[in-house]
Amino acid sequence: MASKVDIANAALAWLGDTRIASLTEDTAAARAVNGRYDEVRDACLAAAPWNFARRRASLAALSTAPAFEYSYQFTLPTDPWCLRVLSVDGLYGDQWEVEGRTLLCDEATVKLRYVARIDNPETYSPHFVEYMAAKLAAALAYRVTGQMGMTDRLLQAAELALRDATRIDAAEGRSPRVRADTLTRQRTNFA
Repeated sequence: MASKVDIANAALAWLGDTRIASLTEDTAAARAVNGRYDEVRDACLAAAPWNFARRRASLAALSTAPAFEYSYQFTLPTDPWCLRVLSVDGLYGDQWEVEGRTLLCDEATVKLRYVARIDNPETYSPHFVEYMAAKLAAALAYRVTGQMGMTDRLLQAAELALRDATRIDAAEGRSPRVRADTLTRQRTNFA
């Protein structure tokens, strides 16, 4: 199980920088990590439907309707914070949309699947930790090393780590169900 400091030190190791004991220590490395950690974590979580970060919620419509196009709007979950909507049960992607922190659709209640902001790194998969460390290193690379080429190399490493992590993560659950009407709908779009 990883901690925030473990992830930070893995990122700093990618950069050849010194290890830290705490994100709050008064060192250049800790300040650099502390300045970007939350942003990078959220971006990494939103990058894929990670098993450890998926959540479900049933939402009730707000009392006010959207100005036009849809009949209902819903506030996205805040506990834990919704970073990315994955699906709305019973609706296709063109039957709902997200605007700001609200979901719009024509249904009075919705069941939502989403990627949540998970702040506890002890719940992260080891492959996600590797991806996040590489992505954090890329975010810090220019500030720490002053080399733009290092940023590019680390972004490539992060993409490879993401590919491996999502492949492994996807193997831990069932494949998404493909409905016959989904296939039929796609065919008619091309006809």
